[in-house]
Amino acid sequence: MTEITNPYSPPRSNLRMPEQPIRQFQLLAEPKAVPAGFGWNWITQGWTLMKPDLGIWILMLLSVAAFHILLSFVPFIGGVATTLLSPVFAGGMLMALRTADQGQAVAYSSLFAGFSTKFAPLLGLGALNLLMWLIIVAIMGVLFWAFFMIYGADTAAFDMQTSFSTTAISIAMLLGLIAFVAISMLLWFATPLVALHDVPVFKAMGMSMQACLRNIVPLLVYSLVAIGLIFLGALPFGLGLLIVFPLLLAAFYKSYQQIFLK
Repeated sequence: MTEITNPYSPPRSNLRMPEQPIRQFQLLAEPKAVPAGFGWNWITQGWTLMKPDLGIWILMLLSVAAFHILLSFVPFIGGVATTLLSPVFAGGMLMALRTADQGQAVAYSSLFAGFSTKFAPLLGLGALNLLMWLIIVAIMGVLFWAFFMIYGADTAAFDMQTSFSTTAISIAMLLGLIAFVAISMLLWFATPLVALHDVPVFKAMGMSMQACLRNIVPLLVYSLVAIGLIFLGALPFGLGLLIVFPLLLAAFYKSYQQIFLK
């Protein structure tokens, strides 16, 4: 049967815009240094990135928080499991951010993408994090014991005991701060390097340290802004943190993108 057409109707054409190619970023051989102002730019760009899927990000955050709370009821094993699996969850959320950055909708199932695609290396990052902290705690314990053996043998002098306590506490705090900074720098960018670009674990840690040393000022700016946002988010019964934490994760993704990718 022949279709009857109206000769007076306006011409019709396919007005659908062609699909835009997905942006592809290439991993640089070495991280680059960026200006200090990028620390604030990451926050604003992170908000633009996560805002369209805010509900999904909040649901992911609540799911991870519930998982950690449930594990906290398991003595010892719960804390170990949380440390081991944190990079795996983070890897899945970073994959979701890459999806959002490519202009695609974010799915809740992306939270578990790290378990299905990069489980072993991301779990390895968690294990190395745990191992490094155990080593630091052991070293601090040995130092406490050594100070006690050297300076605490003569317990008759009260001033010596006071001096020992002050010295030991000061050294422990200094070592703890140095250890926290060093471990944070080793692991800061290691998770996205492993999850998004398949960089071997130890190489990723080395590249992360290099990136942090080259970008101390912008990372410090980002950290100070993050502390302020966390403080503000905690004021209305902590509800603001449901937005602040996904925002900071998205800003972290943008920092990784601008330091490591071209």
